[in-house]
Amino acid sequence: MWPMCAMSGTNDTACLNRCFKKWEFGGDTVVGCDLEPNGPDTCAGATIVSHDDQAIILVFRGSYGSHQVTEENGSLGDKIPFPGGGMVSHYFYNAFLQVWNGGMKNAYNTFKNKYPNYEVWITGHSLGGVMASLGASHISQLGLASPTKIKLMNFAGPHGGDLTWATRFPTLVPWAYRVVHHWDYVPHIPKPTNPEWQYTHHKIEIWSVANFLPWR
Repeated sequence: MWPMCAMSGTNDTACLNRCFKKWEFGGDTVVGCDLEPNGPDTCAGATIVSHDDQAIILVFRGSYGSHQVTEENGSLGDKIPFPGGGMVSHYFYNAFLQVWNGGMKNAYNTFKNKYPNYEVWITGHSLGGVMASLGASHISQLGLASPTKIKLMNFAGPHGGDLTWATRFPTLVPWAYRVVHHWDYVPHIPKPTNPEWQYTHHKIEIWSVANFLPWR
């Protein structure tokens, strides 16, 4: 799923020909996701079908620009309820919902109706990683896909919610992995030791000390 993270939000489908033999592109969704009215932040995602893998793929873009990173860091203490229980980051969950309601949901539903037996693969990097985790649990919680059909790969996403959300996560998304590089600080924010924020990660973490080479 890693190559998909690089193309999200670009409308560049060149990598799809390198990854899949038979695919459909449901389009990119790029929307405003700033918590401030008329703010500049945007978030993005793409919807793809791989017929080789019999999978509908949802992929989310990472942070775009220094303003977005600053606002993410400044909003860490702001949490909202998650539909299935627990509290999650307002900024991160809003980012997912804006993309989801801004066009991705329609593309997903179109593909789900065409290919009801396909799995649902969800992925993203950094901000996109935590959007993927929140999105996977959201889709499962609302019954839009069976938990056994969902596969999540979260690359370097920060903490998304509190212990209640994280503890329940494996029942919503049993096949879920977070890939963390030991040099990357993003997966460690916000600090779970902060009593005001009380964020934690869901299972399962893949801890890497390898040098990540460019994908070819």
